[in-house]
Amino acid sequence: MILSDKIMILRRRNGWSQEELAERLDVSRQSVSKWEMGQSVPELDKIVQLSNLFGVSSDILIRDEIELSEPATQARQGSDSDPFAEESERKTAEEPVGNLLSEDDAKNLLRSARRKNLLTALGVAFCILSPILLIMQYLTAGLIALFVLVAAAVALFIAADHIWKGTPYSSYTRGDRLSADAAAFVREKEPAAARRFLIFDIAGVVLCILSVIPLLTMALRFDEKLTDRMAETCVAILLGMVACGVFLILLRGAELTVWGRFRAILDGKIPADIRDGEEPKEAREREEERRHPFHKIYWSFTTALYLAISFLTLRWDITWIIWPVAATLCVAIEAIWNFAHREKY
Repeated sequence: MILSDKIMILRRRNGWSQEELAERLDVSRQSVSKWEMGQSVPELDKIVQLSNLFGVSSDILIRDEIELSEPATQARQGSDSDPFAEESERKTAEEPVGNLLSEDDAKNLLRSARRKNLLTALGVAFCILSPILLIMQYLTAGLIALFVLVAAAVALFIAADHIWKGTPYSSYTRGDRLSADAAAFVREKEPAAARRFLIFDIAGVVLCILSVIPLLTMALRFDEKLTDRMAETCVAILLGMVACGVFLILLRGAELTVWGRFRAILDGKIPADIRDGEEPKEAREREEERRHPFHKIYWSFTTALYLAISFLTLRWDITWIIWPVAATLCVAIEAIWNFAHREKY
């Protein structure tokens, strides 16, 4: 058993938090965290202090062939009658143990994240592409394509969520660590992943910006001679380019979060997407509280408005503008809401 695991086990056996152990050793909590994650090794004088604090010999800490049992299986002497010992045991049992992720675990987590990204990005792209045939005035085929693509998108979203939830270690637990092989893998592959995300972001944003060029070019070139068919074709091209751009941007999603979690673990920090050390479930519940019910009501109303206006006017070549306008308003409203409630959340 390596030194990092022994320090963690002995600390929990004594019912101390990382902060409490750091105070006794006169070091920072980050130092203790790095010792327990194997990112650094205590100096010799600190090892002697640790052995004195834990009441064990230095050999027990240093020699890897010596094993220690987890605190849950250790009955502290007098704990059945000492209320302070009972409280210590209770704190130890409640403290999250965390997981030690191997290199295979890290690779499996990244593979699942990429699959989730791909399915989610395809689903969103299908939603953006769904009204194209209606815009081009193919009413029957357009309606069929609209519902088929939206149904396919929903199926992809469900599949992506199922894949992610079924992946081991997909949820962060306080105390998660990376093995030496996993840490080396992360340090080696992270720069390439960052470059790939940058390329996806640039390509996606550029495609979204350039998507209006066909429509503007056609309008400026033909002026009043621009036919409905030309305009419909240009709008279809616009939506196609936007779908490709959004697809590329969404390809980073969950994978970027996983890389961020790995980096946070290596740096001895809590991932940025977990507030105040909360577990992901608690963080998601707070996020849902913050967003609910605005988003569900807003987008349901937008969809109903889009379909109602489109069917009443049969101007599918124009009503598509509802979606970019609604998206812009949604971002603005959410930003104002977050600013107004920044103290609460």
